[in-house]
Amino acid sequence: MKRKKFKLKKIKLNKKQKLIAILIALFIVTLTLVTTFGRYAYNLYQNYILESQGFYFNSSVMSMNGSKHSINNWDGVNAYPISIDLNNKKNDLLWTKSDITYDITVECSSNIRCVLNKTEGVIYSDTQVDSYTITIYPVGNFTENQTAEVKTTAKSTYPYVKELSTTYNIGIETSNFSYKITDSVGSKYLVLELTNAFTYYKVQTAFGNYKVGDNISIDEYNSLTTTQKANCLSARVTLKFNPNDLLLDMTDTTYKNRLSNSQTTTIMDSYQYVTGFQFKMDASSNNKIIFYKTDSSKNYTYPSNSNSIIEVSTYTVDDI
Repeated sequence: MKRKKFKLKKIKLNKKQKLIAILIALFIVTLTLVTTFGRYAYNLYQNYILESQGFYFNSSVMSMNGSKHSINNWDGVNAYPISIDLNNKKNDLLWTKSDITYDITVECSSNIRCVLNKTEGVIYSDTQVDSYTITIYPVGNFTENQTAEVKTTAKSTYPYVKELSTTYNIGIETSNFSYKITDSVGSKYLVLELTNAFTYYKVQTAFGNYKVGDNISIDEYNSLTTTQKANCLSARVTLKFNPNDLLLDMTDTTYKNRLSNSQTTTIMDSYQYVTGFQFKMDASSNNKIIFYKTDSSKNYTYPSNSNSIIEVSTYTVDDI
């Protein structure tokens, strides 16, 4: 007995049916846009009402509509702190006259564990700022291709209710050179920490039996003379910064050992300020540089903040 073969029939739509399908699709898209915009407009209106009462509850990293940030240089092994700042100001002339109390929550994806340093806080009217820290830990082995998500919310409870939130997408950047900025609200200075994980040097200028591009181990490099070492490189770093925001600690060892003629300066109010310099880093080394802040209410922690207040560029063995 032969089995009957069934063929799938193609559904053909006439012009009227196609028009209806298009209209339905446009309606769905429009409804989504209207819903999103409606939520944004509502939050905007609510914030206007609160500010008309002299209430300001703000953050540089959170918003009422939920901001988003990406972190890509976590090593996936060590504890990683994320600093969140809050303030009671609209600008330098307008701030809330009473203390603001608020609650803190955090939600994490299943491949990390999050620990808050506190679950509630107070922005005092005289200090005008407060902050909290989320420390993340890997759950099991956090691999290079994995990403994690952290959502945190700060909700004021007195004298008015306002909710701010942000979501961090966290991944691992495979790099032999990395840097971070450690800072906090109220601190008079920040620390720039640079790490060169390259374990060798390369010859930039031929000398003796070495030619350009040759790899040199750390032990081999340490046996060279000072003149010979000058022909080799593991990493060269260039820093640029704005003296309106940051002032360099002029006693810093890294700055004192900068490359000759690499310093850049500017004149402000008849005074000369450093705006950048260049230096070499040894293989498998770590440097910390202190910068004084002109505004201690700022929090320049990086990469918690999407952009670094200090421009860092490198030339490493990979570039030779």
